[in-house]
Amino acid sequence: MKNVIGAKLKEMGKTQSWLAQKTGLSRSAISDLVSHKTGPRIGIQSVVKITKAMGCTVEELFLL
Repeated sequence: MKNVIGAKLKEMGKTQSWLAQKTGLSRSAISDLVSHKTGPRIGIQSVVKITKAMGCTVEELFLL
């Protein structure tokens, strides 16, 4: 599974800092997600926060 959070942020004209502020996740956690340093595990609560902040679905952010 690969995430496309970075690409989606760019498409929206938003920054990683914006996403961190909107989700309450740390800037370093967002950076790790965008740079694929988190591995295949990401908490469901984090996913929910990200999808709500970005106004999209899980399927739009994660490719199988």
